[in-house]
Amino acid sequence: MARPAVPHILAAALMTLVACLITSCGLFQRPSPAPAARHPGFELLHAGPAVLWVDWARCGEPLRDEEQALAFALATREMGITHLGLETRGHDGESVLGSGHPHHQSLLAVREAARAADLRLALIHPLFLAPGDTDSARLLHDTEWQDGGPAARLFRPAGEDTPGVRLSPALPANRELEMQALAEVLQADLDFDFLILVEGGFPSVESDVGPAARHAFELWSGLSFRQWPAEVLGTSPPPNPYMAEERGELWNAWLAWRAGLWREIISSLRRTVEDGPGPAPPIALLVDAPYPMHLRQGINWASPARPVTEDFGWLPHGYETTGTGHLLDSVVLGFWEVGMQTREEASEAGFAWWVSMEGAVALAERYRRGGSAIWAAIPAGGEGNWADAARSALEETDGLVLISAGDFLETPALWEELGGRHPL
Repeated sequence: MARPAVPHILAAALMTLVACLITSCGLFQRPSPAPAARHPGFELLHAGPAVLWVDWARCGEPLRDEEQALAFALATREMGITHLGLETRGHDGESVLGSGHPHHQSLLAVREAARAADLRLALIHPLFLAPGDTDSARLLHDTEWQDGGPAARLFRPAGEDTPGVRLSPALPANRELEMQALAEVLQADLDFDFLILVEGGFPSVESDVGPAARHAFELWSGLSFRQWPAEVLGTSPPPNPYMAEERGELWNAWLAWRAGLWREIISSLRRTVEDGPGPAPPIALLVDAPYPMHLRQGINWASPARPVTEDFGWLPHGYETTGTGHLLDSVVLGFWEVGMQTREEASEAGFAWWVSMEGAVALAERYRRGGSAIWAAIPAGGEGNWADAARSALEETDGLVLISAGDFLETPALWEELGGRHPL
């Protein structure tokens, strides 16, 4: 006797029931989304992102294993983090997106772990970082102070374990390579929410002073220098490099040229992003510090309509034309003095008021473009109470970049400060 057919409605109901049972039993092993407010940990007072920077130099090996990467992602989510920031380049200067890179497997493991843990991804893209065997004619140069005045020397990135080198942004060929590298990043299948550019500007006030920068500055200024770089930097090191001390006679022109160069670079990066596949992701720029130091290092992240020259009279005439605020969706201010949340705390420690998170954010509010965001970047650990600083950052700004995951993996106590536990 033939078995009667099951009615279509009953079949659909049975399929729905089976799907619900599979999901509720966790057979897909995908945890439920974390609550909007987490305690203990960061209490997210707004919808802004909290990004944990995954640095491959220290996280590459520990997070290569898929199970360990998932445990890390789950613990990170419970701590209150919303995004994992994946570096596109290793500290060797090579792209991590290529299958031949030692940390490529780690990137894939963390990407899948983030998806399973309901975490989102951000891409952290270091600018002008290259492999150590790069032709020295393309490299960035720093200043060495000698008895006879300043002299150029090859810049060496901080840290003995940094095999990569920095390229001179003044060289057009280097800028073209950066646009090509970013285009490749945008083609990668990583499904990220935003792009964070780092290493923007120059490493110090006294760089880049190599042949490439000299040639570009001569073309821009229409001058030919006989005592390079003394015409710019003077003949002796300034007593305080953080203050607006007098330098060479072309110091102000040098500041304007550097900032204008980086405006051109960021403008080109923006066009590259907009020409990429799919909708253009928001662009954030990490600047070295909230105080005026970065203005000398080449980054003017203010909106052209709200010039920083109103507050810093030592800046050269026309400096406001170098503003990049209209090209950025977010500016990430680096707060390395994590114990200074208020202006009073900065003053008591002998620092200017704008070193504090409260003061720097107030200052940044004057310069930002309407609709753009201000984030804070703070280091994990270090001097002061970093956990309080992180919470303060989420209260005072639109987002947080926490540097770095390597510190958390190597220091279990950091998890405990937020009520979490070390996952590995």
